[in-house]
Amino acid sequence: VVEGEDPLPGVVLFIGETKFAEGPWLGIELDEPKGKNNGKVQDVVYFTCRPNHGIFVRAAKVLKLEEQPKSNAQEASPANADASQFAVGARVLVRTLENVQGTVRFNGSTQFAEGEWLGVELDQPQGKNDGTVRGVAYFSCPPLHGLFARPGNLVLDQSAASSTSPTTTPQSAAETLQEAQDPGFPGESTREASKAEPLAVKVPQDVLQISKELKEQFLSEVQQFEEWRTAPRCLG
Repeated sequence: VVEGEDPLPGVVLFIGETKFAEGPWLGIELDEPKGKNNGKVQDVVYFTCRPNHGIFVRAAKVLKLEEQPKSNAQEASPANADASQFAVGARVLVRTLENVQGTVRFNGSTQFAEGEWLGVELDQPQGKNDGTVRGVAYFSCPPLHGLFARPGNLVLDQSAASSTSPTTTPQSAAETLQEAQDPGFPGESTREASKAEPLAVKVPQDVLQISKELKEQFLSEVQQFEEWRTAPRCLG
């Protein structure tokens, strides 16, 4: 809470020295739009928040509230957030946009500002760019879906369900190939009764999705089988 006649609750997003004044400063995102900036002062971005929600104060002007129980969408204190915990592809919530969901597409340094930045593709068009800033493409996404934020402005989305659809593994494809090579696979028992009919080879859909090399191997085996089936034989 920022002390004064009207105490202002908020969250510390920056601790350190600045270029606009000497000594350590605290950058705070206020809960209400009673601040002076959005975390940017004199063209230097120290943190990111909504317009008029940012304020810089000395530590003596701040009182720490009792820690509240954390929800599933909360992690450690934003001031201690580390960019290394946000892998590219991770699902996150953007605190400065009232926990709008998104996916991390970039993690690293940029040319537009110093320090660590995370590039996020938002699920909704509430961003500021398409992954390109000042002519430099850091990632690609639809217009107004891109946003760059400091690690302290993001939290991992713990509610994201890791649902996966059934996929075909090389082992299952190999089992399918083994079935085709097995003399006892369905249809072989009636081979003599169907000599006059061409053999219809139906390639399973999952085999078509495996690697090109395994696919070619499968077709080669089928061709060898067809040549063996149609080769003249001595029945006596």
